Parts: sequence; C-alpha cells; structure tokens
Amino acid sequence: MTTDAAAQDRTPGRKTAFDAPERARMRAALLRYMEEHRIGVPTLQGRIAQASGRSTELIPLKTLQRFLADSHRTNDAFLVPVYQFSKDLPERHDEFTAIAGGLVSFYSPPGSGSEPRPPGAFSLLGAFDVYEEGTDQSDRATQTGRMTFDPEQSPPALLVREHQYLPGNSTGLNDPAHIFEGIVVSFGMFQIGMMRSTLTHLPRIHWFAFGRGFALQSCCQSCAIQHTGPEPTVLPPRTFHLRPAGAETAKP
Repeated sequence: MTTDAAAQDRTPGRKTAFDAPERARMRAALLRYMEEHRIGVPTLQGRIAQASGRSTELIPLKTLQRFLADSHRTNDAFLVPVYQFSKDLPERHDEFTAIAGGLVSFYSPPGSGSEPRPPGAFSLLGAFDVYEEGTDQSDRATQTGRMTFDPEQSPPALLVREHQYLPGNSTGLNDPAHIFEGIVVSFGMFQIGMMRSTLTHLPRIHWFAFGRGFALQSCCQSCAIQHTGPEPTVLPPRTFHLRPAGAETAKP
C-alpha cells in the first residue's frame, strides 16, 4: 500500500465497516461494471488497485473472486478500496422500486388499495445455486447458475441477480455466460421474478413455488440472448431447482 493510501484508510470519518446490504450493493455494482465493460476479475482487480493507489498484491485476486461469488464473508479491511471504487458506480434500484410498486398496485385484490401484501410462505433472501434436471438416463441435476436475492427498500419486492453459467462450467460466477437482473414481487403464496439481460435487456420471467419435498422450484421462460432472425426467439419453459448456496448437490 502506498503512503497516501495508508493515510486515507486512517482518515477520520472514512468508512471502514460494511453491513450485509452495503456488501450486496457493492457486489451488484461491480458485477454490473464487469458486464458492461466486458472485463474479467483480473482486470477489475487492476482497476480497483489503480483507483485506490494500492498494489494489486494488496487486493488478492482470490479474495475478490470470493467476494463477487458471495461464497465467503470478506473482512472489512479488504472492502475499503472496493468501496472507494464502487461507491460512485450507478445503481438501478430506483427503476426497480418503481416497477415493484406498480406491480403490487396492479395485482392488489379489489378494495385493498395499493398496500403491499406480506411476503410469501418461503424466503428468497440470500444466495441460491440453480439446478436443472438432466435429460440423460442418469437424470442428474446440473448446476446452471446462481441467483442472489436482496431486500429492496420498498417491500414486498426483492432485488434479484442471476448468473447463468457457460455449459459445463459450474464455477462460472466470476465469468458467467449471461447476467440477469430485476425484481421479485410476492403475491400471497407465490412470487414472480421480472428480469432482463444486463447485456441486451431482453426479458426473463421466473415463477417461484414449492416443488417435491417442499424444495423451491422455478418455472422460467425467457428470450434467447443471441438470435439471428429479425425478432428475438422465445425459449420453451424450463424448470429449475433452487438450493441454498453450498448445499449438497444430490438429485432433487
């Protein structure tokens, strides 16, 4: 760390502790930045180091990868330069909040006004690994991505971000094939996720409900991200299983 960077860390009033919502905002901003600039984690590491006046050795690549994957709790000291880099990156919470408010009002039962309904019977907070049942004879579930749900300021909406892995890559959080973002709104016993590709803004919709053995399932339909015709192609519905990140990967 340079002398100037060390002095900045000791500046009175400088932010040195980060709670869970702040960590989620930093993570979302960095992932969006990577997607929009088409860069990987090593390039991001270099840009954070340059912006904070630190050596890249003081921003370990593996620690940054774990933070982006939300697989380990990262210590506050490491997040100081990450915060400095990400705090001025644009957020998209405002438009999601407006959409959530409109959906809640539109689907409210007659006579209920626009009061939000209570959350559904299951919690979607946190990170979930996403699996799809195989079509071969083994019928083994294949991990296709990860979804992360964070509370929005205006309940009952949740902010949701989905990383879709490249085929055959179950560790693709740091270099996902596609990233989707949006909101999840609760309507009593079920919840609907309204999402879009961060690259093309084409839509993706998830219906969340309980499946076999009270496991969380999603029925998903989306547009193909890459298409050759004049209009986007709507893909057939797919059923996914969601499990808390790090859970056993046995067949659902």
